[in-house]
Amino acid sequence: MTVTLTYDNTLARVRVDATSLGSAVSARVERSTNQVAWTTVRGATQATVTAGTMATVDDYEFVDGVVNYYRVTYANAVSFVGVGTAAHAANASVTPTLAAGSTTNDLLLVLAATRSSGQGTPNAPTGYDTLIDAANFKLFGKTHDGSEVNPQVTFSGTGDATMSVSAQSATFRNAQNAIVDGAGALNSSAQNIAVPNLTVTVDNALVLALGWKQDDWTSVTSPTGFTEIGEPATTLGDDQGITWGRLIQTNALPVSSAQFTVTGGASAVSRGVSLSIPATTASQSSSITPSLDGAWIKSLGRPFLNRQLDCAPTPGTISRQTRGSITTVVGRRRPVVGTELRGSRQLSIDVVLRTTDDRIVFDVMIGTGDPLFIHTPLRHPLPTMNVVVEDSTETRPVTQPRCNDDWRVFTLPLVEVAAPGPGVVGSTSTWQTVLDNYASWAAVVANVDSWFDLVQTVGTVTEVVIP
Repeated sequence: MTVTLTYDNTLARVRVDATSLGSAVSARVERSTNQVAWTTVRGATQATVTAGTMATVDDYEFVDGVVNYYRVTYANAVSFVGVGTAAHAANASVTPTLAAGSTTNDLLLVLAATRSSGQGTPNAPTGYDTLIDAANFKLFGKTHDGSEVNPQVTFSGTGDATMSVSAQSATFRNAQNAIVDGAGALNSSAQNIAVPNLTVTVDNALVLALGWKQDDWTSVTSPTGFTEIGEPATTLGDDQGITWGRLIQTNALPVSSAQFTVTGGASAVSRGVSLSIPATTASQSSSITPSLDGAWIKSLGRPFLNRQLDCAPTPGTISRQTRGSITTVVGRRRPVVGTELRGSRQLSIDVVLRTTDDRIVFDVMIGTGDPLFIHTPLRHPLPTMNVVVEDSTETRPVTQPRCNDDWRVFTLPLVEVAAPGPGVVGSTSTWQTVLDNYASWAAVVANVDSWFDLVQTVGTVTEVVIP
């Protein structure tokens, strides 16, 4: 992966590009000034990746005058390595074989069960974690450490010396040893094994369907959409069977309730489990030291309105409202104080605009009523902060203007506010931008090479409608 950073002074933004992201469909972009604490860049929780190239991410909230580190993280593509030979016994430990081709950092899974539902339990092999615990039916996991032996599974509480036990191992590459989503059910006696629906919450997930039945079978068909991993059954002792199927998703999609279709054997109680396992991730960092050459007022929701101030204002009095209380108590000389955090900073600035066009753009920006981002150079007397503008005024300068001058002074009372939520993501263009620049969709197709190029268009103030 290659991460490229550039500073664009037109809208005062750091542009983050990344290539060679494999088969990923999305990536996360984070910023840090110390490489310890990382903040997700606005709009980049799941930046779109197409054919290994990430859509450009723009950061308008960088820290001026210091090194900004940007980290791009994406999910690796999960793949199936193979399945080992299952092992069965009558109330004894079993040692299934690892899949051929298993190697360092692969995910090793072991599916194990005992026929003794409600009493018996498989025990995790040495070094393995229990990922799914369905009483007599369990899934164990371990990240290959480079030196692995075939896992031994022991059992507890099986009671009857003829009770069947089984285990099978499978290996996946680029999958974590963790469960994100899971659902399970104990099914009443039936021929097939019902598997519950599952809401998958992460992209690039390995989804598994697991099944156990208290009887053996001739064959099993995995649920629709799943590819079978194995369907080992045994008549050693009193019989049983285990089965599992795999589905690798790139986009998080729900999995409907389904069933393993069982051929042969008799109706019996069963267990069905569905689960998702996240992919491992890869990341790459790069750094840049952006430098503002003046104070900016930015609209994080409409960044095409961003503008640098010709005359960087300095703040007047900065106040903070008290929110505590002082209560006089009868019979006491000193009152009782109820303390509370003071309010945010409140101040007023004067912004000078020198042309009619500048005045119109600025009037539209504050007229939107949106929160604004005051972005100033390092150690500037006007602090960098998110603000809302209260009742503003627009006046002509006190000095005698010439007839053809249209200088204006906007007086802006500002109240510092929390940064907008992550749902506020700026775009430099709107559908109105497309309508303003192209007479038809055919014209768009003829003049723009890709969707990515289209969304890079920078809109104008005329697209913002203020009732």
